[in-house]
Amino acid sequence: MTRRTPEQQIAYHQDQIKRIKAAESRRRRNARTKRLCASAGKIEAVAGFELDEELAEALGSFLAKDAQNPDSWVARHLAARAAAERALAEAEGAL
Repeated sequence: MTRRTPEQQIAYHQDQIKRIKAAESRRRRNARTKRLCASAGKIEAVAGFELDEELAEALGSFLAKDAQNPDSWVARHLAARAAAERALAEAEGAL
């Protein structure tokens, strides 16, 4: 077996990095798709009817507007979730 030149080793490792980044991107996309499907399914189950593009846009606009009001449940929920995510990130960084 022949030894690789430094240039070949660099190219090999760059390819490995590219593959790892692609796998991470794929994992994130799949997780996002799963989250979106689960969220839409939960909304439809609670509402008792199917969402369509128009309803989804109206619901998104309502939530975005409600999130601007600091006293709303949506704003408080988002703030609590962000705080929990920050705490988790800090804890992971401390490991």
